[in-house]
Amino acid sequence: MAHAETLESEIKDRVGEFRAGTEKARHEISKAGQKIKTQLEESWDDLVETVKRHPGKALGITLAAGFAVGGLVAASSRRRSSSATDQLKGLAGTGAEAWDRLRSGFEEAACSLKDAVDDAVKKFK
Repeated sequence: MAHAETLESEIKDRVGEFRAGTEKARHEISKAGQKIKTQLEESWDDLVETVKRHPGKALGITLAAGFAVGGLVAASSRRRSSSATDQLKGLAGTGAEAWDRLRSGFEEAACSLKDAVDDAVKKFK
C-alpha cells in the first residue's frame, strides 16, 4: 500500500510539473505571438508612411516588382513546356498574366498615390 501511495504521489508531482511546463510554454508562445503582431503592425505603418511620403518611389517599386514576377512566371512556364508550340502558347498566356499583374500593381500604386494626394490636400485645407 505504501508503494502505491508513493507511486501515486510521484505521478501527481510529475503531472503538476507537466501542467506548469505546459502553462509556461503557452504563455511564452502567446508573448511571442503578441511581439510578432506588434512588429507587423509597426512595419505596416512604416510602409504606409513611406508610400505616402514617396508615392513616386512606391510606383516604381511596384512596376519593378510586377516585371520581376512576370519574368519569373514566364521563365518557369518555358521550363515546363516541351515543344515550341507549347512554349509559344505558354509564353502568350504568361505574358497576358504578367501584364494583368503589372496592371493590377500599377492600379494599386495609382490608388496609393491618389490617397496620398488626397491626404495632402486635406492637410493644407
